[in-house]
Amino acid sequence: MSNKNNLKFSNLFRKGYTLIELLVSIAIIVILLSIVLANFRAGGNTNEITMSIGQIINDLNKTRNWSLSGKVDFTQNYPLGGYLVRFDYQYPNSYFIASSSDEFISSNQTRYHPMHLVANGRLIFKDFKFIEFCGLDNPIVDITQTGLPCDKTKATQWQDIQWQTNGDFLEIGFNQLGGVIANYPDFLETDNFKYIGGVIRNNYTLETGYFYISLITGLSNGGKL
Repeated sequence: MSNKNNLKFSNLFRKGYTLIELLVSIAIIVILLSIVLANFRAGGNTNEITMSIGQIINDLNKTRNWSLSGKVDFTQNYPLGGYLVRFDYQYPNSYFIASSSDEFISSNQTRYHPMHLVANGRLIFKDFKFIEFCGLDNPIVDITQTGLPCDKTKATQWQDIQWQTNGDFLEIGFNQLGGVIANYPDFLETDNFKYIGGVIRNNYTLETGYFYISLITGLSNGGKL
């Protein structure tokens, strides 16, 4: 009886895995898990960029709609200058939505005042910051002819909007008549931009995304670079 049991145990052991086979299997599982996690993180980063760009576009559209609909501000009146979105070099991971008590015109003078910030009007990104703003003097944004913001490799190039010092800003303003105006420190009367664009970058992965707005129609677009 004992010999039979020993024989069965011996056969069972021979059918099992050796230590080397177990180690190889574990190594394969670890490699597969690493690949899955890497793809998951990459997908997560792409999704974060898409969501951040979507938030910017949504807020540009919302601010434009407020102006068109005659939304009242904290004074319970429609602001003389409509509403604006402000990007500020001092806060590269933020932007601001505010009403403007001054008529919004293209100039190098800001129309933003912190007191006019709308409720929850400062939007802060955790892992992203704005790194570039630019303007395009062309009737359309075309991948082959103009590239995406702020491409300078194409025949028709996007032009830099000053963004190097703590006093620099970019304001996109909307009025009740549907007008869209860009306001920035180095604004010149000769500027004839049809589009304003911007680029954001992830602080850790360095992945970038873009958005742009038509100064003719007020429509916005964006995506991942």
